[in-house]
Order: sequence, then C-alpha cells, then structure tokens
Amino acid sequence: MAVQYLESLDSVRTGPGSGVSDQDGRLAKLQTFLEVLMALALGREIVVPQSYAFDSGAFLDVASRVLTARPASSTDRPFRPHLFGERIRTFDDAVRAMLHRVHDPDRPFHSSLHPGINRLSRADVEEVVQDLDGRLVLVAGDLAKPLSLVLDEFRVTQPYVVPGTGGTLRLETVLAELVDPRSTLSSLSAGLLGRQRDVYERLRAAIRRLDPSQPATFGQRSRLRQDVPWPNDSRRRTAADIAGEDLPLVVEFVDTLYNRVVADSMGRPLALYSTTATSDDSLLGARYLAQELALGRPPLLVDPEGGDQDAPFFQVTAPPSTTRRDALLLRDLGRLFDAGTEALVPLMAARGRPDSQFWRGIAAMEAAGVADYERARDKHLTHVAKLLVGQVDISWAADAGISLALHSIREVMGPTDPTGSPPIVLDAAFHLADRAIKRTHATVSTRRVRGRLASAIGSLVPSCPSRSGE
Repeated sequence: MAVQYLESLDSVRTGPGSGVSDQDGRLAKLQTFLEVLMALALGREIVVPQSYAFDSGAFLDVASRVLTARPASSTDRPFRPHLFGERIRTFDDAVRAMLHRVHDPDRPFHSSLHPGINRLSRADVEEVVQDLDGRLVLVAGDLAKPLSLVLDEFRVTQPYVVPGTGGTLRLETVLAELVDPRSTLSSLSAGLLGRQRDVYERLRAAIRRLDPSQPATFGQRSRLRQDVPWPNDSRRRTAADIAGEDLPLVVEFVDTLYNRVVADSMGRPLALYSTTATSDDSLLGARYLAQELALGRPPLLVDPEGGDQDAPFFQVTAPPSTTRRDALLLRDLGRLFDAGTEALVPLMAARGRPDSQFWRGIAAMEAAGVADYERARDKHLTHVAKLLVGQVDISWAADAGISLALHSIREVMGPTDPTGSPPIVLDAAFHLADRAIKRTHATVSTRRVRGRLASAIGSLVPSCPSRSGE
C-alpha cells in the first residue's frame, strides 16, 4: 500500500500555543480533513511523524474521526507512525521521550498543542511517563480521548520503515542558499518577472533580516507566529517587527522547508505540501511561490503583470451578501466537519474489506500501464463517489486531477436554523502523482466567488523510489 505524507498535519498550524487564531485553526483542520479523506479514498496509508502524532491538533482531531468511523472488525491501518531517535521502538517510547525533554536544558520540548505540558514539574512529568494511559488528562486535557485512541492504534500498527538510508537535507543549508545570490536555489529566480520577482526579493530580504546565520532560531517555528522576542535579536523585537508585512512569506517558506526536511529523512514518500489558507488572492500567490522555492523548484510561471490565476485546491466560500460573525463562522465550519465525518463511515467500511470492490479498484490502478491508468482511476473514483453520495461530491478531469467538494446545505444544518445563515462550501482539488506529476492549473476550474473566505494551493511531490544506492 502506498504511503503519503501531508504537510497539513504540521503541529504548529493548529496548536493554541503557536499564535494561530481559532478561525485559522479551524480552517487548517478542515484542510487537513479533506487531504486525509482524499488520501484514504485513493487507498493510501498516511505516514505521521511521532511529534505530529502527539502534538498536532489537526491530526488528533481527524484521526479520532477516522478511527471511530472504522468498523470494529476492520484490520485496516490508515495511519502509520514514523518513529526516530535512540531507543525509540514504539510510539509510547516516543511520547515518553518528548515528555522527558520538557526540562532538557539543551533541547527542550515545547508543545504547541498542550501548553500545560511546559508548566509540569519534573515530578509531574515522571508521574505521566510511568502511567501514560492513566495520566493522559494531565497532559492532554480535552484531547485525552483522541490521544488515547491514537496510542491504542499505534500499539498495534507497524511503524513506517524508511526505505534505504533516508536523506540529509538540512534547514540551515537551504536558508543559506536562499540568501546566497550564487546558489542553485537563487538561480531558480532567473525566470521570475513582475509580481513574482518582487515576492522573491521580499522573501529573501526578510529572511536575511531574521539572520539565517543563526538557523536554530528558524527551527523554533512557533516563534514566527508568537508575540515574543525573536531569539538573538539584540533589540528584542518580534519576528513580525523584523519581517514586517512579509512575515507570511517567511512562515510559508520555513514551514514547507521544515516539512521537506522531515519528508527527506523518511526517504521522500509521496508528499502533499499546501499553503496556509487565506482570503487574499495576492497573498495566496505569494505563499505559493514561497512554497515552491522551499521545495527547491521554480514555481509554475503565470502572468508576470499580476494576472495570477492559480486555482486553489482548498477553498471555503460563502454567499457574497452575507456578513458572517466569527462565532457563526466557527459554528458553520464545525458543522461542515461533522457532515464530512459521516462520509468516512462507508469509506472506512470499504477499506476494511480486503476483497471489496474498493481494493479491487486500487489493484487495477496499480497494475495498469500508462495507457490504461486513467481509465482504471476513473472507474475506481466512480465507485468511491457512489460510496460517499449525499455527503461528498467527487469529480475529476483526466488531465487535471481530482476535485473534491464538501457541501453544508440547509438540510444538514436544520430546516429551522434561527440565524438564517446560508450555507458555506468547501472545495479541494488534488493533482495525481501515481504515474506523473502534471504541474498545471490551467484546466482546474477556479471558482472566483465574491465572499470567498479562504483558499490554499497544494503542491504534490512524487516519492523517491529508493535511496539505498546514494
């Protein structure tokens, strides 16, 4: 079974200790949910780094929904932990090691999701370590149940085994290359014009102001989002003070680069990198460019004079006539999440039967040659669409990829909704990479809806066959 890595599982995107707003955190979780749903629909296992499995609110929320929807008799393991570190043999070992690092003076563990951990005494930490199941509430609070589900799941799941030797990509190396005008990375900017050239130069200047000669500070990525002094800044300014309005570009570049380093250490499995969602079209395009530079490849060139038409793969919209208060928006986003969760039940049931039409379709896709692959894929997705009918609409174009839409309608919300709030719509489109990467947005339908709440752009990077010979 193919494995896939998702950047959206990143713990700093949704953790309350990362300086992320409630609305942005909810959007990030919805984005993760759709990415997970799409990977599961394509018969994949999702590989999760041990730190994200413990400290990512998006992962714990989505994983608990997936595992709860799975039939009790199923042996399907949709998630696979990536374990690393000395003497780490199980996920329990990894959790204990992270907790022991809370008071490590050289390499302390700071939880984005469970900020209370950072205030535990050494005695409290040792108490939890000695009784993980019984003392989880001390660590996880309201998330104790999802974390318990994940602990139980990973106790019976074989960890992900890195093929070959894994990579040696380092965050500090790429940071230095970005600001070095003679580097290969800088040479990727040669074809950039207009707005993209301006974005590239702003990103490079902002990284330089934050001082890439001190790369460890960039590894503390939560500090990019928090209102705290940037490490090693003599004037005790925040990252926002130093980078100014270009901070979102820095965050996008560093987040994607960090996840690229993680995926590289795993032997480069199939990986989906995705920008943070935004309602600002120009910022969306700028974040996409920062993402592609962090991946070490030139971005797809578009109109250099500002006619960017990059189609979002993740989009949340509301009717333009509606003024939505934050409380109502969060409520409606929650209902979208709940409505989509119902679609997991038939999907997980199909995945739980080894002889089901679902797995026969996956086998046909894997066995198909180049000429027959699209036909096998379309047949499989037709079956998946029937499984999910009423909750999720799936459509696809042979040359563009897959689009997935989750609709929250009046009937789902309730016919007597007292607020009179109209529905919001969540869309996603994914480019397939089973045979080739088609880096084109031209044929993906883009909905330019006034009242669009947020969009993101994704970049799929194919897996590396094997690195043992490197």
